[in-house]
Amino acid sequence: MAYTLDSPCALDVETTGVKREDTADPRRASFVCAAVAPHGIVTFNPPDVRPGASVTVHNMPYDAVVLDRWDANWDDTKILAHIGGHPDTTLKGLQTRLLGRPALHHDEAEERGQVPEYNLYDAINTWDLRPVLYDGLRPETRRLYDTLERPLLPLWAKMTMEGCLALGTKILKANLSWQEIQDVEVGDEVVGFDEFQQKGERYRKLRRSRVLAVTPSIAECFEVVTDRGTVTCTSNHRWLITDSHPADRLWRRTDQLKLGHYLRWLSPPTAPRTDWTAGYLAGAFDGEGCAAPSIIVFTQRINPMLDLVLAALHEENFRVRAVQRLRKRDDTVGVWVKGGLPEQIRFFARFRPQRLRIPWEGMAGGRTGTRARVIAIRPLGRLPVWDLTTTTATFIAAGFYSHNSFNLDKPALQAYRTALAEDTEGVLTKAEALLPRGRVVSRCKKCELLRERMETGQRCEDGKNHSWDTKFEADLALNLNSPEQLLAAFTDMGLGVKDTGVDTIRLVAHRHPGVRALLDYRTLHKELSTYVEPFLRIAESGRRLGAVWRPTGAWTGRVSSAYPNLQNIPADLWRFFLPPFVVADNAQLEIRVAAHISQDPQLMAACQGDIHAEMQILYGLPAGSEGRRATKVGTFGTMYLGGPAVMLQKAQEYGVPMTWKDAERLQGVVMARMPDYFRWAWSIADERVVDGLFGRVHHIPLGMDEGHMGREAVNAPIQGGAADICKFQMLALHRAGYKVVAQVHDSVVVEVGESDLADARVEVPRIMEGAAPELDVPIKVEAK
Repeated sequence: MAYTLDSPCALDVETTGVKREDTADPRRASFVCAAVAPHGIVTFNPPDVRPGASVTVHNMPYDAVVLDRWDANWDDTKILAHIGGHPDTTLKGLQTRLLGRPALHHDEAEERGQVPEYNLYDAINTWDLRPVLYDGLRPETRRLYDTLERPLLPLWAKMTMEGCLALGTKILKANLSWQEIQDVEVGDEVVGFDEFQQKGERYRKLRRSRVLAVTPSIAECFEVVTDRGTVTCTSNHRWLITDSHPADRLWRRTDQLKLGHYLRWLSPPTAPRTDWTAGYLAGAFDGEGCAAPSIIVFTQRINPMLDLVLAALHEENFRVRAVQRLRKRDDTVGVWVKGGLPEQIRFFARFRPQRLRIPWEGMAGGRTGTRARVIAIRPLGRLPVWDLTTTTATFIAAGFYSHNSFNLDKPALQAYRTALAEDTEGVLTKAEALLPRGRVVSRCKKCELLRERMETGQRCEDGKNHSWDTKFEADLALNLNSPEQLLAAFTDMGLGVKDTGVDTIRLVAHRHPGVRALLDYRTLHKELSTYVEPFLRIAESGRRLGAVWRPTGAWTGRVSSAYPNLQNIPADLWRFFLPPFVVADNAQLEIRVAAHISQDPQLMAACQGDIHAEMQILYGLPAGSEGRRATKVGTFGTMYLGGPAVMLQKAQEYGVPMTWKDAERLQGVVMARMPDYFRWAWSIADERVVDGLFGRVHHIPLGMDEGHMGREAVNAPIQGGAADICKFQMLALHRAGYKVVAQVHDSVVVEVGESDLADARVEVPRIMEGAAPELDVPIKVEAK
């Protein structure tokens, strides 16, 4: 029996995963046990966390996703330690330093069979740490936790979870049985159908479909009442709308339904009979029955067996036709079960014959009478919901034709299938499973992801072989992935480098074409191995390409993500992340934060208009795009007290040709034009605990050289302040009713309906620009 959390407590959840490294992804973790303090409870069933219950955890987003509950009144000791500037935010580190208690280790507890005791010990420490950490915050830091970090906790979990159908919704399996959606597993086969009407076909055909992902969440739900049954679902659940003409069959979300709409319907969810009569009838049809498209036939002489079969069919309200074959010495009666495929499915679900099979694949699913009229739509509030992702993007839910809850791109899918048909090398194997689906990656435009994989892979292969090797030396066979061989080659060419790291060889790229080619190869290899191929593997494995969000992932306060890491995706790969999303970007946010903190008049004046254009004039650089790029190099290469080497690195990134002397000269100009900013920057460069913009405390990580730590000390309040502004914006959008799906660097990504895109592009920037506490310079948000 599940334990109910309805009074203030601390919770520690113990999980395991498919592989040990996968336990960092809560969507891959399996529940083991949970401990509740101070009640001293250890439960081996997931506890029922009531909405609004006060629960303290350490790393809330992880536990909330595991427990399928994001809308409790959460506290997070990891966030409290992080915002307070503690250098070690691990539970063991905090309990040792603040509570004076020894740290126990999971592996030792597991060997001794004491995992429950270990779990309860962690829960007790979490419970005792919360007041110590909270009371130890300064007033402004406590205010930041209460007004920003704590209210955001549910949103991080919600962004990792999604769903569209309520608990208990029946899904039609490929064996024509019905199973509740929460019991469906990845890899199960279900009845799907054509997502789009095929060319030359009047009806969508039924197809066997494999489940790729099953995702739980909690969301606002609606009760859709029809003349064939009631379904509880979210506003983004998609239905197949139909009227008298097949061409009018279109997909519509719940929030687009109107009373009187007709929904495509197949067959009613039917529970199996388990009595003696059902078993007898199943055996009778297995032995004396046969099935063909749209019909089931049973033949038997006139005898008690025939009478029993007819009585059972009539009892279940099946329409039958019994015809006696009046031939010599032949008193056989043929029994037809009428009603087409919908009644065939009901028959198999009810009686479960084992030998008899219906050739349902490729059938049209019933041409007459298989639709349901919408009678009422009622809001129900927030409920647990589940979402299926299938290889056909479709399934049958509660008898209704249903779609995965993401947005459609018919040309993209058609192009994708064309590429599959033309695939002669097997690159597109399991193609349906490779199509990215989920919150952030919603569709694949014209198969670009797969094309990118093939093209990038080929270019990398070329680089490993000959095409780029010859740029080093014509007679030199070189493995571009071997640092030892590369270093020897650089020495022979007189480049004078001591290692083959990117930061080092970028400085000598202008001295030999082979170095530039090597950098190009490494960029392509990283895109292929770090992003493109993992995206395809994640999609194929059944996991979504939506991220796991970590509010304490970066010590500056910036949120990080994993599975995949959305923060580090190269700009040219973002073309796979497509509407209907509004991507709202804070224009030059870190520069604006730097201007507010330093109060440099030149920098503050530039923030009133086009920052880079104003700085371009300030630095005395020539007009035009090249001068604008040089302006960005000067600003970002100097702002954090980087030397000429950092400036050259930025020049490489922006494609600006620059020598060491050019970098020194530009840095001198930048520092001379903004003296107040650099006076502030040098004043905190030696600090190792730095105050943030809104009260956050930054503890500069040790173990770096003095110059690096100085740059981090300047970076912390700027990047941390920008991150907090983005968090205020996310919270404001969430409270305004928008669905926030991602936060990447200085951008917030919001999912909206296609019909709401135009309004959202105006409303979202307006909300974001006024969300955070006011600065002395304006915040500018651009939406696209």
